[in-house]
Amino acid sequence: MASQEQIIAGLLVNGTVTATAEQLGMSRAGIYKAMQAESFNEEYSKAKQHLLQEVCNNLVSTLLEAVDVTKSIMNNTDNSPQIRLNAVGLLFNTCIRLTEQTEVLQRIEKLERSVSDE
Repeated sequence: MASQEQIIAGLLVNGTVTATAEQLGMSRAGIYKAMQAESFNEEYSKAKQHLLQEVCNNLVSTLLEAVDVTKSIMNNTDNSPQIRLNAVGLLFNTCIRLTEQTEVLQRIEKLERSVSDE
């Protein structure tokens, strides 16, 4: 039988119980049984969060490159005015969304702190 770590890794990589079972040479019932263990959900959540953090870190560096590319398109006078305006609009819209999301997250954190202080 595969370890809990192997099952969690399989689920994260494969995305489905069926694919994980096939990869590990287990039955789907065996995977589901392992998922019933008390520690499974906590460990699975931690692993998923860790993976998500790694993906986000990777995306941040890619996002910086994308902003540079978009800025170069915007500033390139050889591009048509419409293409340059599209680049400006993309930058503005992205900035607005990121600002709104950051503000919402800050508000949530503030509310969580005030609730935990009570």
